[in-house]
Amino acid sequence: MYSVRLTLAPVWNGDTVGSVAVRLVFDLPVRAGEPLFRIRTRSIDKPFAALDGELILSETTPGGACVKLPCETADCGEDMGSVRVFLPTRDASGETSLAYTVLPAPAGRNPVLDLGAEPGGLTGSGMTFLPAFFAEGPIRYAVRWDLSAMPKGSSAACSFGEGSAEREGDGNTLVSAFYAVGAPLDCVRVGAFRYYWIRNPKLLETAVDAARIFSAESAFFSDDGGIYSIFTRHGTDCAHPGGTADARAYLWLYRDSGQIDRAALNFLFAHEMAHNWITAPDEPYGTCTWFVEGMAEFYSLVLPWRAGIVTDGELADELNRKAADYYENPSRSAPNEDCGAAFLADPEKTKVPYGRGLFFLLHTDAVIRKASDRRCSLDTLLFALLPRIADAARGADAPTASRRVNDLWIEECAKHIGPAAREDFAAMLSGRVWDPEPAAFGESLSVKAVPARTRVTGEACTGWRFEGGGKTE
Repeated sequence: MYSVRLTLAPVWNGDTVGSVAVRLVFDLPVRAGEPLFRIRTRSIDKPFAALDGELILSETTPGGACVKLPCETADCGEDMGSVRVFLPTRDASGETSLAYTVLPAPAGRNPVLDLGAEPGGLTGSGMTFLPAFFAEGPIRYAVRWDLSAMPKGSSAACSFGEGSAEREGDGNTLVSAFYAVGAPLDCVRVGAFRYYWIRNPKLLETAVDAARIFSAESAFFSDDGGIYSIFTRHGTDCAHPGGTADARAYLWLYRDSGQIDRAALNFLFAHEMAHNWITAPDEPYGTCTWFVEGMAEFYSLVLPWRAGIVTDGELADELNRKAADYYENPSRSAPNEDCGAAFLADPEKTKVPYGRGLFFLLHTDAVIRKASDRRCSLDTLLFALLPRIADAARGADAPTASRRVNDLWIEECAKHIGPAAREDFAAMLSGRVWDPEPAAFGESLSVKAVPARTRVTGEACTGWRFEGGGKTE
């Protein structure tokens, strides 16, 4: 197995981190003219971190001398960004290293793909300050922090863990992780759960709630016990709380200026945590977004409610927010493929798969419960699907695997409701708007139609209002 050792050395400047020295030492094969690593020069709207100097690739020869390895570069576009590929111009046989220094910009807004400085420390994604490798096969990564240029009492962590941490992964593992250092970096630890923040004791209550949610979800999905981390960032220009998810981690932005809505935040955390277990290939985007995001929406409501972490009233309030977001969306009837093609370019179409997935799944859950005299539910269908989805994704290209996921949905759903499974699925893909059916919440909620108007266009439409306290006649 190949190995990569990463050392990060942040340097304190004033009241934050002014620079980070990055050094990677690896035993990957280095061959003339073959791609060795790449950096994302731009990820959506976030550029690669500014460099203080240049990236230097070096080889340590058998005699102990350290010599620079010359490289050629090639720039190309990539999904939602651009990359620069580095190709050594000669072979190397000794230990190879890559060294450079990055200058973090002030912490930016969502999506959290940047390396951002804030008062008291630094948070960010590896996407815009670390390389991804082309080597085939698994790589053993070791991350070490050198805090000698930080104030006494400083601490650091990444998605792998705190201090010196290791993880096995592929060539993208370093970029698919979050990193944080603080003076100090505070933390709540409960089992495999970690929650980090910098200089804000008010976040302790949100950490306790998040730990309870992770406990409920990890038990439901029979998690294997690996570390799951939530990192926080003080976002001065974020319009509302939100964040970015990565492999077994989430980085959340908050504002000091506003009161934290703990119930809404609990649903947000529950959604992001659900993505640890509810995964599926989704290429081109929009093919399976209804499933990936719809399932995360469904279980972000159901699981905290079942665990007693949120009340019936809080559940109803969250459903009302989601109902307004979907039923008052002027693009709610757009076909799935149109919504996928408009990702990020059209804010309303970008939202559709979340609401469509949720309310289609609430409908499907209600139909399955009725057909089985409540012996089965969407839970039954999901647990039958997850291992089959994993098999479909193994060894297949992403578009083929994505189409297979949709076929598997129809196959498993048909076992419970027969030919209606295919008919309902085709209607959902084409943009049918499903009325809410809250059978998943038993007798705890009622729902009724209310007059509403679509955003942007102002056209009359049917909205829906949920209330806690049981069904009404």
